[in-house]
This record gives sequence, structure tokens and C-alpha cells, in this order.
Amino acid sequence: MIIREFDSIPFEIRLKRPFINSNYEISKRQGLIVKITDELGNKGYGEIAPLPGSSEESFESIVPIIKELKESMIGSELNSDFFQNLKNYPSAEFGLSQALRSIFLLRNGLNPEWKFNSIISVNGIIGMMSKSEALNKVEKLVENGFKTIKIKVGHEKIEDDIELVKSIAENFSSDIKYRLDANGKWDIDKTKFAVKHLENINVEYLEQPVKEFDELIKLSSNSKIPIAADESIRTANDAKTMLAESNIQYFVLKPSIMGSITESIELINLIETENRRVIITSAFESSIGRSALVFLSSLVKNNLAHGLAASSYFSNDIAEDVYPIVNGKINFDKKMYPPKFSFIK
Repeated sequence: MIIREFDSIPFEIRLKRPFINSNYEISKRQGLIVKITDELGNKGYGEIAPLPGSSEESFESIVPIIKELKESMIGSELNSDFFQNLKNYPSAEFGLSQALRSIFLLRNGLNPEWKFNSIISVNGIIGMMSKSEALNKVEKLVENGFKTIKIKVGHEKIEDDIELVKSIAENFSSDIKYRLDANGKWDIDKTKFAVKHLENINVEYLEQPVKEFDELIKLSSNSKIPIAADESIRTANDAKTMLAESNIQYFVLKPSIMGSITESIELINLIETENRRVIITSAFESSIGRSALVFLSSLVKNNLAHGLAASSYFSNDIAEDVYPIVNGKINFDKKMYPPKFSFIK
């Protein structure tokens, strides 16, 4: 494959209201859309958008990297040398791999060994907000068909977290599943306290309740509520270590923060081979980056809800949403992947 054109388009998306968790606040998303064209005229799109407070690299740091890569790639035969330095910029690796994989699929078709889910369940998400706001938000999510709700916890007092979750659970059907995400703000004692007071509620798992890797592993061996890993998984090697050394059952993967889409596919297969469960989740990508997450979610064999609803927080987007959420689910047609995007002016 020869790269004939390489365009990088800066974008900015504002949120309707700031999204707050226990570690950071997001009011906008900033990044680059890369459009790569091969010698046959096939076009692939990818999104590069470091997440402030989560990604190690910044938007400012990736701009010169992409400029340099563009100069070296145009007119050249694609080879692995182009990506040697991208491991230090996983958001760039994600966007480039999304665009190039799209071209590869247009040229060669889907892998016949891949099995796809055509219906992808999605969890609703509640940022850190007042109890009354949270109750109103959950009510709307339930009315819109969401069966799994992710609640951001990690307030200064653990009692406030417990009161919030109990209030929500008491007001809605016992069939609703809850995921509690503390973003590492609890310690072991707080986690055990929460488990004791919430074990009778339909909590699917506690997501990254503690920050330290060793503490997470320790909790996974004896918690009555399952433990999920999120921030502890920055790379594929992190996940492999966790598979080998822990009893963690849920692996929450953020592909746009981890990097290569090919590595994400390999990691999904590895985790499932070990009879653990994968959740694909968003880092507030635009509709373009999110399309790759939908593709990865379709490859996951379990029927659990994935974290793909963050775009509902956007006041604008850069392209048509080709995978809208309807009744808490996304329809995925493998024959229509990779999608063609209608850009919004």
C-alpha cells in the first residue's frame, strides 16, 4: 500500500455541561482527525485526541509528531518503521491504526474468522453531581432503555457515595445493573466498607476502586462484589500482568488511550481465552473515534454493556453519528464497516 495523501484536521468539541469524576473535569475535547488516502483512492479516517487528566501525552505534543509522520509517509510504501516512535504517543497510534486498518479492510475485506455481535448493549453514565441531578439523569436513561448504569463515585466521604447509590437503587427496578467507578479514589478500607453496605444492591462490579496495582489485586481475591480494572490498564502488558497475577474478572479497556487497534483485538482474544470479561469504553471520542470502539465492541463475545454513550454529553460533533444508541443498544452491520462519514460543517 502506498500513501498518496495524508491530511490532519484539528477539531474541538464542547460538552453541554462539564463532565466530572473524582480526578478531573472535562468541558471540551480537542484533537486531530487524520484522513489517509492510498494509491487506489481508498480513504481511511482516524481520531487522535489525548484525554486531559488521563492520557500521558498532550494535544500540543502530538501536533509536531503527526506533521513529521505526514512528511515521511506521503508517497511511501507503508511499513512498520513509521510507527517506531508512536508507543510514546498512544493516542496518535490509535488514530493512525484506525485510519490504516480502515484502508486495509477496504482493500482486503473483513477477517473471515471474526465473529461479530450485531446488537451491542451500552451502559448509561452518571458523572459526579448532586443526588437530585443523578436521580433525574438515571430516570431519563432508564426511560431511554438503558439497563446498565455506570455511576461515578469517589466523594470525600464514602458515606456520601453509599447514600447516592442506595437512593438510586431504591427508586428504580431491581433489574437495573450498576457499575460504580471510583477512579482509584477509595482505599482498601473504604472499598470493604462500601461492599458491606452495597452487597444487596445489583452492583455488577466496582471499577478501579483503589489506585495501587497491588491493592487492586488483593481486593480481587476476596471482595463479594467483583472488581474491575480500568486506570491500571494503560498498555497491553498491564493487562497481561493483571491476567497472570490477579483474580480480576472485568477488564475495562480504553483503546484510544492504549494505542494500537491490532493490539486491542489481540488483547480481547487473550482475556476471553482466560475466561475473563472485556468492556470497551470511551474516552470521550468524537463520532469518528467512537466508530472504532463500536467495531471492537462487536468482536467481544460477552453480551455485557459497553461504555459507548459519552457522546450524549457533546453539544456538537464533527461528523454524523453512524452508530446512534437506540433503546440502550447500537446496531452494528459488519457489511457497512468501515463507515463513510458525512462531516458537519
